[in-house]
Amino acid sequence: MIAAWPRHARYWQAGEVAADVGAARNEFRSRRLGEPLARYLAAFDDAQAVHAELIAGLEGALALDIAGVALLARLWATDAGRAAYRYLAAPPISEDDLETLAEAKLAPRSARQGNPALARMADVMRTTLDPRRFPWVAQARAPTRAELSAAILASTTLAATQRVHTLRRGDEKSIVEGSVRGLLVGMGWQAAAYRPGRGVQNLINDAPPARCFMKGVFKDRYVLEAQETPMLIFWGHRLDDLCNFIRAAV
Repeated sequence: MIAAWPRHARYWQAGEVAADVGAARNEFRSRRLGEPLARYLAAFDDAQAVHAELIAGLEGALALDIAGVALLARLWATDAGRAAYRYLAAPPISEDDLETLAEAKLAPRSARQGNPALARMADVMRTTLDPRRFPWVAQARAPTRAELSAAILASTTLAATQRVHTLRRGDEKSIVEGSVRGLLVGMGWQAAAYRPGRGVQNLINDAPPARCFMKGVFKDRYVLEAQETPMLIFWGHRLDDLCNFIRAAV
């Protein structure tokens, strides 16, 4: 939260900040160490079958033969299938990057024989294919059973790990935002009923009404200007400070 520095604000001493940093770290450790292993195992199991299917038909999928295109059409109908395709690259490539490089959309409708978009996707993937996981492709030979198993395991592990990282980021965001939202609603504030379609362009004109709040994305220059303005910092584990600040400021 950024605001003009009020007279009642405290200036935190180094020792106090260090104590709060320690408390925040302890909370983080508790959340992370308490994360169930089942989350990773579920992500692994979900990814394993689709990676096994794609890698088993990898040569056809890269060559875009009839069987390969049929395989891609089946896999690209799901988020997991499209993700598995991106994870053939070294390192795995994001959907945005793949679409930019191929100048095409990674979409189910793209997986059609003779579609130029599909051909460009395959060109990118042949160029970025991981040679360590898929050595048989460059060597133009059939893979051994051990190579197939190793490639499936490595690809599945990569995908499952990334999935858990994504869920973790969402958890941290939800914990902080949920706590602040609950505090504000409990104090009688309301979520703003509108969002400026163009985003927050002007802090005065686009600000929500009194006793309302919203999540807004600021232009770069506002972030830069904020560096020249005193900032108020509130800890997620000390929301009473935020509550007291609001009560004193309104």
